[in-house]
Amino acid sequence: MAMAGIAVDRVRRLRAEVAALRIAAAGGLVAVPFALLLTLGDSTFSALLGIAGVVFFISLSPTLGPFVVQITTPNNYRGFAISLYLLILNVIGLGLGPSIAAGIADGFTIGLGPSIAIVSVVMLPLAALLFRLAWKRVDAIGTGS
Repeated sequence: MAMAGIAVDRVRRLRAEVAALRIAAAGGLVAVPFALLLTLGDSTFSALLGIAGVVFFISLSPTLGPFVVQITTPNNYRGFAISLYLLILNVIGLGLGPSIAAGIADGFTIGLGPSIAIVSVVMLPLAALLFRLAWKRVDAIGTGS
């Protein structure tokens, strides 16, 4: 999370909302191999390396996303916009994510590790795609760099 905070400070100084969205999208994509290493690896080292990479790269989106929402939203709507962003982030990420992984594990009678790997391979690129769509929109309306 500390590196994500540093990234926010850098892009805030540059007023580079598009750059923030690009970093968040890249973080989601780069996290995929680390998630696979974490969930499918066969050693303690691979698990530690995987969790370090996942934590590092996944921490970018919950930090950079609200920054972009605050910068691109008019003052009188910022509280609502941030609340909505965090509600969606938490409902999907913390609510549906574990339930989907457990459902896949139960439905296909596979272990939890492979199930989490499947969810990671699908959801992390999807998140990156959504950040990509957001950066195209922010760039098109002219608030980005």
